[in-house]
Amino acid sequence: MATVVVFGIEVDERCAEYLQLVVKYARSGDSDARQVRRRALKNLGRNHCRRALIYLIDRYAKSGDSDEREVRSMAFEYLEMIDEGEL
Repeated sequence: MATVVVFGIEVDERCAEYLQLVVKYARSGDSDARQVRRRALKNLGRNHCRRALIYLIDRYAKSGDSDEREVRSMAFEYLEMIDEGEL
Protein backbone atom coordinates (compact mmCIF):
# COMPACT_ATOMS: atom_id res chain seq x y z
CA MET A 1 0.00 0.00 0.00
CA ALA A 2 1.26 3.46 -0.86
CA THR A 3 1.90 6.07 1.79
CA VAL A 4 0.99 9.74 1.83
CA VAL A 5 1.84 12.65 4.11
CA VAL A 6 -1.07 14.09 6.09
CA PHE A 7 -0.65 16.66 8.89
CA GLY A 8 3.10 16.16 8.64
CA ILE A 9 3.06 12.39 9.21
CA GLU A 10 3.39 9.55 6.73
CA VAL A 11 0.42 7.16 6.76
CA ASP A 12 -0.96 4.45 4.51
CA GLU A 13 -3.23 6.01 1.93
CA ARG A 14 -6.20 4.00 3.24
CA CYS A 15 -5.75 5.82 6.58
CA ALA A 16 -5.34 9.36 5.24
CA GLU A 17 -8.96 10.22 4.50
CA TYR A 18 -10.20 8.76 7.78
CA LEU A 19 -7.58 10.79 9.66
CA GLN A 20 -8.66 13.95 7.84
CA LEU A 21 -12.30 13.33 8.80
CA VAL A 22 -11.45 12.81 12.46
CA VAL A 23 -9.41 16.02 12.64
CA LYS A 24 -12.04 17.98 10.69
CA TYR A 25 -14.82 16.98 13.09
CA ALA A 26 -12.78 16.66 16.30
CA ARG A 27 -14.38 19.70 17.95
CA SER A 28 -17.84 19.32 16.52
CA GLY A 29 -20.70 18.92 18.94
CA ASP A 30 -23.15 18.17 16.13
CA SER A 31 -24.52 14.64 16.45
CA ASP A 32 -24.08 13.83 12.74
CA ALA A 33 -20.48 15.09 12.76
CA ARG A 34 -19.80 13.05 15.90
CA GLN A 35 -21.08 9.93 14.16
CA VAL A 36 -18.79 10.59 11.17
CA ARG A 37 -15.87 11.12 13.56
CA ARG A 38 -16.58 7.92 15.51
CA ARG A 39 -16.92 5.80 12.37
CA ALA A 40 -13.72 7.24 10.94
CA LEU A 41 -11.91 6.44 14.20
CA LYS A 42 -13.30 2.91 14.11
CA ASN A 43 -11.95 2.48 10.59
CA LEU A 44 -8.53 3.78 11.65
CA GLY A 45 -8.52 0.96 14.19
CA ARG A 46 -9.80 -1.69 11.77
CA ASN A 47 -7.15 -0.72 9.24
CA HIS A 48 -4.40 -0.81 11.89
CA CYS A 49 -3.53 2.85 11.31
CA ARG A 50 -1.13 3.06 14.27
CA ARG A 51 0.62 6.25 13.16
CA ALA A 52 -2.67 8.04 12.66
CA LEU A 53 -3.97 6.95 16.06
CA ILE A 54 -0.75 8.00 17.79
CA TYR A 55 -0.93 11.35 15.98
CA LEU A 56 -4.47 11.91 17.32
CA ILE A 57 -3.44 10.99 20.87
CA ASP A 58 -0.53 13.42 20.70
CA ARG A 59 -2.50 16.20 18.99
CA TYR A 60 -5.25 16.18 21.61
CA ALA A 61 -3.13 15.20 24.64
CA LYS A 62 -3.70 18.47 26.46
CA SER A 63 -7.11 19.37 25.12
CA GLY A 64 -9.82 20.44 27.52
CA ASP A 65 -12.53 20.20 24.87
CA SER A 66 -14.85 17.27 25.60
CA ASP A 67 -15.12 16.21 21.95
CA GLU A 68 -11.35 16.27 21.49
CA ARG A 69 -10.93 14.27 24.71
CA GLU A 70 -13.31 11.69 23.27
CA VAL A 71 -11.14 11.48 20.13
CA ARG A 72 -8.04 10.94 22.28
CA SER A 73 -9.76 8.31 24.42
CA MET A 74 -11.12 6.37 21.44
CA ALA A 75 -7.76 6.53 19.67
CA PHE A 76 -6.12 5.03 22.77
CA GLU A 77 -8.74 2.27 22.90
CA TYR A 78 -8.22 1.30 19.27
CA LEU A 79 -4.44 1.44 19.61
CA GLU A 80 -4.59 -0.85 22.65
CA MET A 81 -6.90 -3.25 20.78
CA ILE A 82 -4.43 -3.39 17.89
CA ASP A 83 -1.54 -4.04 20.29
CA GLU A 84 -3.48 -6.80 22.06
CA GLY A 85 -4.41 -8.46 18.75
CA GLU A 86 -8.12 -7.80 19.17
CA LEU A 87 -8.41 -6.03 15.82
